Parts: sequence; C-alpha cells; structure tokens
Amino acid sequence: EQLRDHNTLFSSLLHEYAYWVEDAWVEGTIPPELCGTYFRNGPGLQIDNPRYRRHTFDGDGMILSLSFKDGQAYFRNRFVRTEGFVKEQEAGRPLYRNSFTRGAADGSPWFNPFDLSFKNVANTGVLCWAGQLYAMWEGGLPYRMDPLTLATVGESSMGGALKEGGTFAAHYRVVSSEADGGRRWVSFSSSTGFGGAALTFYEFGEDGRKLHETTHALENTSMVFVHDMLVSEHYYIVLLGPIDFDPKKFATQYVLSKCSIAECLVYDRNKPARVVLAPRPGRPSGKVLAPRSLPTDPCFAFHHVNAFEVEREGVAEPLVVVDTVAWEDVSFSVNQYTYGPEYYEGLGRKLSAGPLATIRLPHRLPAGLHGSWDDGVFRGPEGEGAVPRWRELGTIRAL
Repeated sequence: EQLRDHNTLFSSLLHEYAYWVEDAWVEGTIPPELCGTYFRNGPGLQIDNPRYRRHTFDGDGMILSLSFKDGQAYFRNRFVRTEGFVKEQEAGRPLYRNSFTRGAADGSPWFNPFDLSFKNVANTGVLCWAGQLYAMWEGGLPYRMDPLTLATVGESSMGGALKEGGTFAAHYRVVSSEADGGRRWVSFSSSTGFGGAALTFYEFGEDGRKLHETTHALENTSMVFVHDMLVSEHYYIVLLGPIDFDPKKFATQYVLSKCSIAECLVYDRNKPARVVLAPRPGRPSGKVLAPRSLPTDPCFAFHHVNAFEVEREGVAEPLVVVDTVAWEDVSFSVNQYTYGPEYYEGLGRKLSAGPLATIRLPHRLPAGLHGSWDDGVFRGPEGEGAVPRWRELGTIRAL
C-alpha cells in the first residue's frame, strides 16, 4: 500500500499555483520565529503516454517554494521554462530525447543512436545564491530564475565562469570560508574524451563571483559518472564507483531501442571504488598537499552526507573522514515501472525526532529530488491582503 501511494508521486502536476497555506492544512504549529524560504526541484511533467513513456528522471523541472514568516506559510510552484520545455509545450508532444529515453523522442524505434544532444530538463538541484535562483541538471548549464516569482530568466554561464554548451553539477556544497567567515558555493563539472576523464571544481563567493576553478585529471579513467561531491578544509572529495560503459549493450540493445544510453552504464563489482582527494587552492593554512586516489571496496554513492578532517601529530596530511550512503550494487535500468518492495531490502532505518508541524497541501506534488533553504528571507507577499489567498498561475499541456 505504501509503495502504491509512493508511485503516485510520479504523476504530473499540470497546474501552477500561488497561495497562503490554510491553518486547516497544518498539523501542529508553524514556529512563529521561523523565517526563510524552502525551495525544491523535481520532475513535475511526466510523459506516461504508452507510446513513449519516460523515466521520471527525464521529466521537466518544476520549482516549488514554501516561504515562512510569523507562523504563516506561502506556497508557489512554477515549471522551469527551458528552451526544450517551451518548444514541446508549443508542439504538444515530445520533441527531444534524453538520458533515459529508449528510441526516438516520438516513440519510434528509428533514431540516430550517435546523437547524444539531450534536452536540459533542469530538474534536479536548486539553490538561491547572490540574489538569484538556479535550477540545475548535471547534463547542462544551470537555469536562472527569479527567487520571488519563480519566473525563468534563462540559461546561465554564471557570469562567464562556465563554457557555452558545458555542464554543471546538480549537486553542490555550501561551505564557510575560513578566510573571511563568508559562505562559498562549491560545485563541479565532469568531462570524458579521448584524452581521458577529468573533474573541474568551482568556488563562488556570496556576490556570485567565481573565486577558484581547478581541473583535476583522473588517471586510468576512460569515463566518469559522479553525481555528488564533498568538501573538507583542504580537499574536494569524490567517490568514483566502478561504473563502466558497456559497448556490447550499446550495440545490441541501445541502437535497437531496447535500452537508453544511461542503461549502458553498468556496475562492475569486481573492480574497486576510488576516493579522489583533489587539493583546494588558497587555503589559509598554507599547506601544499598532493592529490590522492585511494582504492576502497566496490561501492557506488549517489549522495553523500558530510566530510571532515582530523589532524594527525607528525603527519602533514590530515585524516579525511567521509560520511556517505554507499550502495553495494546499482542498476540504471530500475525505474518507476519496474521496481517493487524488494528494491528497498537491506536499507537502514530512518531516525527522526519528529516534526514540529506537518503541512498537507491540497494537491499531490510530483517527486522532488533536492531542495535548499534560504534562511531569513521571506519570499511571499507582504500581508495576507496583498494578493488573493489562492491564485492559479498557469496550466501546462500534458504530453
């Protein structure tokens, strides 16, 4: 029963709203001292047409904001109007393939298997930074949005810091600067080519300026799939799982529309994973540390928790402690159409001290991937009488 209820999250939300949360929808009490805005990103438009039903990870990004002040909450949701989203809405049908698409965009088995230009769905990460809101998907550049209205401004190169046509991770870390006490947005991009694979790390200041850009080549690595990263005082940290590209699967299944390009990534449990430590530049300690690549037991991690360093007496290099969620196996063929209760076997228990309040919104929200908190900033109307209590902002065409 719980799994069936969970699967309803993979449906589309075709309406955009803005409204005050009614007291009747709240179980408990919203703390009056709570002030800030929670943003969440996730695939809000699913394509479930039997001819070309898609993996939920290919769904178009939808941002929601829930803003708190004086014990009240204000809700908004808007789709990220990427170039591909706008064109498909105009056409009323899918026009673009994506990482988990099997065959052509229209469901036909005939397509160019070597065309790997995918639609930027901007459906994974979200962060409010330097007065702007960014919706992110690791296969393309971030999309800039208005943090108040959630209107889409357009694709962003972060002030020229990112190359046109490049990528920028959907996952990031916000860390404190030891130098000035400010915050830094730390993220990365990956590249794979005939010259090998590499990771490029970026640090942005609170004013949005790029402070550092560091490229780290990955030795003996032909391709790389990294979804998340960690940051400690002296290192950028990534866990490289034993993921390989299967050319046989590409030739016998992908080109025949029997699997997606993402499904050509396979986990090799006979190979070790590697923890890569790439030194951060400009550290206040002045330490000059060498990059390290440390083998460990086979595992894969989509998401990490935290990392920190422990200084060791008589040893220049600190001990790096990584908290992560390590998978013993992973398959990119698992989706909302194929998994069941057995998929969750062996997972640890979820511990919670219990919420102060639970808010039940009057409609089912689609699956959300990741969120962020903008502390101390209320991004709703000033006063309940400033706008109608409930507004429908727009309706999206089902594809």
